[in-house]
Amino acid sequence: KATRVWRDAVANLLRPALATDRHGVDLDDLADHLFTTFEGGFILCRTYEDRSAMRAQIRIHRQLIEALLQAR
Repeated sequence: KATRVWRDAVANLLRPALATDRHGVDLDDLADHLFTTFEGGFILCRTYEDRSAMRAQIRIHRQLIEALLQAR
């Protein structure tokens, strides 16, 4: 239940910025992608024993969203 609430909150934050998205991006899926990026980042941090792995994953996600916004 908490994951769904988190998903809805993130999708609702993105909705105004991507309301007229012509690329057909599903905002719920994009919110899920952020969630899995965090989860995967934790795994990478533990696997690589390197905290910068999380920062790298979040940076890439931010760059993807910025690219979507610029392509509008």
